[in-house]
Formats: sequence, structure tokens, C-alpha cells
Amino acid sequence: MAKALGITRARYSKYEYGQAEPPFELLVNMSAYFGVGVDDLLSSDVAKNS
Repeated sequence: MAKALGITRARYSKYEYGQAEPPFELLVNMSAYFGVGVDDLLSSDVAKNS
């Protein structure tokens, strides 16, 4: 994932573990990668597949 976003694995790890927050531009890139909106990335409501 870090490579796809053009950042280091260490930096991405900080985002995963809540030690840092990604800048908005990175959120936009992440949303494009996953094919979802930025609001979906930031939502705490996760839909479960049954």
C-alpha cells in the first residue's frame, strides 16, 4: 500500500496505528486506490458482508 501511495512503509505504519494522521491529499489518493469516497475512508461505520 505504501508503495502505491508513494510513501515509506514507516510513514504508512504510523497512519495504520494512529500515531499520525495522513494529509488530505493522501486521503484522496487512498480513496482513488480503493474506489471509494474520502468520507467512506473516514467513516467509523463499517458495513459487514454477510
